[in-house]
Amino acid sequence: MPLKTKPSQRGTKWDNDWLQEKDNSGVLISKWCQQDRIEGKAYCRACSRSFSIMQHGISAIRQHADGQNHKIQISAIGQQKTMTSFFSVMNDDPAKQAVSSTTISEQAMAANLRFSLLVAQKDLSFNLMDQFTSLLPVAFPDSAIAQQFACCRTKTTYLVNEALAPFAKEQMFDLLRKSHFSIMLDEGTKRDRSYLAVLARVFSTEHQNVPIVMIGIKELTDSTAEGMKTVVKELLREGNIPVKHVLSVMTDSCNAMRGQNNGLLAKLKEELPHLIDVGGCSLHHVHNAVQYAVKALDTSGETEGLLDDVYNNFRFKSRRKAFHQTALNLTEHAFIRRVETRWLQVLIVVRRILEQWPALQQFFSNQQNIQNDRARRIREALTDKALARLQFLEQALPRCEKIEKLFQNESTQVHLLSSSLDDLCGCILTCFVREDVVNETNSLSDLADRAKERSNQLNNASLVIGGKTRETVDRLSPIDRIGFYKSVRDFYCELVQRLFSYLPLQNKILRALRFVDPNYLLGEDFNFDRTVLRVAKTMSTVIAVDELDELRLEVTRLRVSNSELEKSNPEKFWSCLPTATYPLLSKLGRSACCIPHGNADSERFLKWLANDLTKQRNKLS
Repeated sequence: MPLKTKPSQRGTKWDNDWLQEKDNSGVLISKWCQQDRIEGKAYCRACSRSFSIMQHGISAIRQHADGQNHKIQISAIGQQKTMTSFFSVMNDDPAKQAVSSTTISEQAMAANLRFSLLVAQKDLSFNLMDQFTSLLPVAFPDSAIAQQFACCRTKTTYLVNEALAPFAKEQMFDLLRKSHFSIMLDEGTKRDRSYLAVLARVFSTEHQNVPIVMIGIKELTDSTAEGMKTVVKELLREGNIPVKHVLSVMTDSCNAMRGQNNGLLAKLKEELPHLIDVGGCSLHHVHNAVQYAVKALDTSGETEGLLDDVYNNFRFKSRRKAFHQTALNLTEHAFIRRVETRWLQVLIVVRRILEQWPALQQFFSNQQNIQNDRARRIREALTDKALARLQFLEQALPRCEKIEKLFQNESTQVHLLSSSLDDLCGCILTCFVREDVVNETNSLSDLADRAKERSNQLNNASLVIGGKTRETVDRLSPIDRIGFYKSVRDFYCELVQRLFSYLPLQNKILRALRFVDPNYLLGEDFNFDRTVLRVAKTMSTVIAVDELDELRLEVTRLRVSNSELEKSNPEKFWSCLPTATYPLLSKLGRSACCIPHGNADSERFLKWLANDLTKQRNKLS
């Protein structure tokens, strides 16, 4: 007779809607309760303990709230001062009123919190607070607050980890729970350990901007797309942040992130089909295209070799001093190291070399019997041919640098992305393609295909290479001159082909997001169907299908009204747009502002993290 198997245990699962309910005392459940990390349990922040909800669900939560110990803890919390009350005494005008109504000990605690926040914000050493605490009463003997100031390194660590960090985290996460947002992902490595950083862009009407919120960072034990997907879902679940609120995911362009079939974005879309894809980080795309184009300009690698050799030769102070003694009244600037992973950093390296070019030539021409191989390579490379390449890069790369600088901005720029990329590609094409070919071609993509044909390109005298470059090229031999012009054409062709291959130039949603700009939304060229309607249909979790007609009416009312809202700043415009009058349009516009225009924010965060994981910051552990 076969053995009977034990039936699987079944129970009630956590429901986020419970947080909007009240307990039997009339207190909102979200004030003290949250989902526990262990499935089937809830966590009471007032009592600091977990309890099971497997059998009775929300009834178990209300039963816990009826306990005597819980009521005592809730009562004590009601009598405690909030974290914001300590900071309010340090504000401008309210401070003078609040200081008079608070005790000296409360003002001293506010000072402790302020200085602890400063230490964390400015990456100061926690050990500094030992000396600062003993110094403050001596420096300000007439201040009662200074006499009671007590915040050495141990207390500073406690205030940062146990007070400031949880308070700030809860405020930020509460905003994510109530609003739609986009996430930005990036993987970084420090000390042979891989980390995945998850940041969010969310609209804040209170501050009239789109702050960057750190959802979390975790060490990766599995760097595959599936492993990173698991980490993202875990971080969202730990913060009780609804996954359905995610509008878009911004990553770099590696296969693990954006692989067509097995990338992280593809796997997230399987569960969240409403995700908006704006084509990945255009900053990475432009940078990668420039890297390939520079190599096409000089296939031998002599130009990049010269940049590296000059930096390595003069990185020591003694050699720099000897060099500057022979400089021709030039500014004593140190040479800059070329780093391929930094966006278009090669441009500032080129500019520094060109600034010191006459001094370099004089310095190495005066040296006889050079024994150092690097110095010998530099002297041999200081030719008009190399100078022409560097001068050409100096005039060609700023077109791409302009894009890189604009979209590293933290403020909303997504409405400018599509037109800016079109302008970049069009500007580069006109540098080497004949004007009649440009005029008779209907689209940029067709023009990029025709640009590869030599018959459609400008002649050598008309190629855009810069005046200084042309003067140097005229000094070259006929053979070197022909080779230089060929390399310039190769540079432009490679750059154009890479840009059209990488950039989201045909992304209709990206073009539709220009309605975020108030000047377009209220201008004569506005098209509802191609912009607002297209984005609204894609953001199905923000605007329902049966609300589209009402959305059209709201846009019409706004356009015919004499609105005096701020138009130069999209974030202020959408913050001030009356929610009562335009409920759907305001919600759509604020959600659209959250769409990332690049991945620079996560790159900056990983750089900050790398600086934080040092011995100087060990007190954070």
